[in-house]
Amino acid sequence: MNEHRFANGNTVEATAPEGSDYTQVKSNKRISRRAMLATLGMTGAAVVSGGLMNTMDVMADTVQAIDVMNPPVPLAPLVGDGVTDDTAAFQAILNYAAANRLSVYCPSGKTYLVQSIRIKNGTVSLICDGVIKGKGTAVNGVVQLDGPNLFGGTAVEHFTLQANIDMSGGDREAIKADGCSNCTFTHNRIYGFTNHASLNHYGILLWFSSNYNKIQHNYIDGYDKPTQRGLLIDLIGESANFGGFHDNGNIVPPTRPCVGNIITDNILLNGSYAINLLAVENSVVSHNYCYKQNHRSIYVAQSSNNNIISDNQLIGFLSSGVLLGYGAYKNLVTSNLMKQLDGYNSIGGEAAVNVNTGSYDNLIADNTIESFTNYGVYLAVNSIGNKVDGNAISRHYVAGIALENDWIRPLPTGAKYSRPNYGPPSVGTVWATKDSESNIIQNNIIGSCYTGRAMCAIYVSQLGTTSTKNNIIQNNVVTDTASYAYHLYCFEETSGKLTGNTLKNNSFHMATLSKLFLTRGRGHFKQCAGNDALDTDPYTFAAGDTTPSVGIGGSFVFANSSSTSVTMFDDGADNQTIVVRLDANTTIVYGPSTIRTKGSANIAGASTDQFVTLKRIAGVWYEISRSF
Repeated sequence: MNEHRFANGNTVEATAPEGSDYTQVKSNKRISRRAMLATLGMTGAAVVSGGLMNTMDVMADTVQAIDVMNPPVPLAPLVGDGVTDDTAAFQAILNYAAANRLSVYCPSGKTYLVQSIRIKNGTVSLICDGVIKGKGTAVNGVVQLDGPNLFGGTAVEHFTLQANIDMSGGDREAIKADGCSNCTFTHNRIYGFTNHASLNHYGILLWFSSNYNKIQHNYIDGYDKPTQRGLLIDLIGESANFGGFHDNGNIVPPTRPCVGNIITDNILLNGSYAINLLAVENSVVSHNYCYKQNHRSIYVAQSSNNNIISDNQLIGFLSSGVLLGYGAYKNLVTSNLMKQLDGYNSIGGEAAVNVNTGSYDNLIADNTIESFTNYGVYLAVNSIGNKVDGNAISRHYVAGIALENDWIRPLPTGAKYSRPNYGPPSVGTVWATKDSESNIIQNNIIGSCYTGRAMCAIYVSQLGTTSTKNNIIQNNVVTDTASYAYHLYCFEETSGKLTGNTLKNNSFHMATLSKLFLTRGRGHFKQCAGNDALDTDPYTFAAGDTTPSVGIGGSFVFANSSSTSVTMFDDGADNQTIVVRLDANTTIVYGPSTIRTKGSANIAGASTDQFVTLKRIAGVWYEISRSF
């Protein structure tokens, strides 16, 4: 029980909502400042957000609360029968509370029917143990927090909201705040959303420059599979359109971001997006339970940056667990569980982690992914400098990890595991304007793909005119040798555009080199070494091939059935060393710009007991030694 002292001198012990972990407070007449702070749950916030509660000293040592059923004269009490419109009386009480720095309390067992109510700056808290129900006529939220952008007022500061809000009247927004700061939205229960053919619905929506707020321990149940989008927790700052992505890929920081907010320990059911961050900076999204969103669990876009998304359970999403798009940068996505549900989710969808459209310098680390989306982790379209590190990935439908530079349609032959472009961009005619480069994919464990599928573990592609270059793929482990058609598949549409990459120390655990595909062999890599079968297993050249490929394999065997003159070894890389076994039908032909043999003479094979070692330098193969 929490005891509130009312402005008329009466007291009441208010029972916290079911499931609440509110600190219990006992006193004779007042809520002490210490108890209020405990109730607000702010203890850890100051540490995490860097001073969220630095200005809490403005609160008085005691806080008085107005009981809406017994307010001081001349205020009228609410009816609370769920039929009578309580808007005017409720708003008068809230205005009085703001003017006198008071709290407002709504007893349980009542339903307060309103068009909308607006919290003004100066109100300390609104605690509703009953139910606030909208009439379906609210334009900007059933419960509104005043501010300058939407309402022409003063932004609300240091306010706490705890309420049960019934949305079955058809309203589209439950709570809407305009530039609020240092506010707490806690233990709200929002439910009853209806579907609408053309309008989204929102649970908690914070608008431009809403900073240092805490959204915690809320229960929000969106509409199941809405026609339009259901956004359960939504922070919207101001930024360039699409973060600047459609301006030739030139990402710019937000102009009026939402900064330093904490979203934690919420239960978010259904709807389309559990958490939506647009132009948001330095915020924390952690320990939330997101269940059965029909699009994405967490969406981070419009130049959102330096946010932490950690330790969330993202269950049953349709398209993506976490999407970073339109210039999201320097975000950390770590230690999340992303899992789809058999019997509920259909196969396909985007990716458990989807990083695209100009997103850069993000870290995707130590997540557990068990989803039959097309990809476990997917990087594409102007993705630069991202790191995918230490994730455990399984059950993907197309590829465990994929990196590509563009979305195009139709896809060229050979781009077996690329995402088809669902359509042209909303601005311009092309998606990619910059290279996808300097990404690091390392230390990931890639398990089995979706049952019955024979797809790809790691996929890298280059499409169109931009490049996929200077990326590093290292120290990854593919644990299942049987379920993949390819353990590594590198596709290049435009020669020389998949280049300068590093491939080293990966354990592909493949039984045969046929599970590797490289369009230009080692020509895609500036360094290729230590990749088990790729760099160690013997590879037999096709009979009669005069320019055999040395792109895959560690040693090479000729098996010519008739006289064959070899003039070049294709698909190699500078600094690559090869060992070839001759036969009686093979001659390696000297050439000053192709193969430089000792003595500048051809090497004619006599038996299968003869071996030649060569190394490529500046595009030319030099003989190092021979066994005869």
